[in-house]
Amino acid sequence: MKTRYFVFVEFTDPRVRQFLDDLRNALNGCSLHDTPHITVRGPYTAKPEAASLEKWRQGLSGHGVLLIDIGLFKTPKGFAVFLHAKSKIFDDIWYKPDYQGPKSSRKPHVTLFESKSLYAAQSIRDFLLSENLSVFTLGVDLTVYTTKQHELLGYNYGSLDPTYSQSPPERIVFRDGIFERAQKLQEFIAEQENGSSPQANLF
Repeated sequence: MKTRYFVFVEFTDPRVRQFLDDLRNALNGCSLHDTPHITVRGPYTAKPEAASLEKWRQGLSGHGVLLIDIGLFKTPKGFAVFLHAKSKIFDDIWYKPDYQGPKSSRKPHVTLFESKSLYAAQSIRDFLLSENLSVFTLGVDLTVYTTKQHELLGYNYGSLDPTYSQSPPERIVFRDGIFERAQKLQEFIAEQENGSSPQANLF
């Protein structure tokens, strides 16, 4: 398989990154190895030039990203549930030739859950819709990822920076107990798909 390169927007604020990591792990029932991210460019057949990366990186400076509203789409492997990602800068740095269409069809997002099961994906989507969660952060940066090596390349712009100083607009909105409810739902879905008897609605 040929190496393909992608450009990710990743989250550098520790609180935001931890929240997204904990939520994804609870929903999927395991610790995920990849970091929460938004794919904004690619695939490329060669690694993007450093000058281009720096240009896109500078374009991100001062632009916040809002994660809000839950969606679901079909993937080659099944189904994915995601948070929409909104920012003024995405139109300027967006390049995904595999997904042609008008600007209105673009869906920058952070994937929260993946499954081969439509039932599982719909259950997770409905749960997250009921939670009314949202995240706003100014702490974002760029990372280059390669599918062949499964590692981050070059400067890891997306590495967690514990010295990051949160500014007043930084915010995470969620209901207390979301991780426990997410874990309980994940266990419930597993029981249903293993043929256990129906239980009461969990959310």
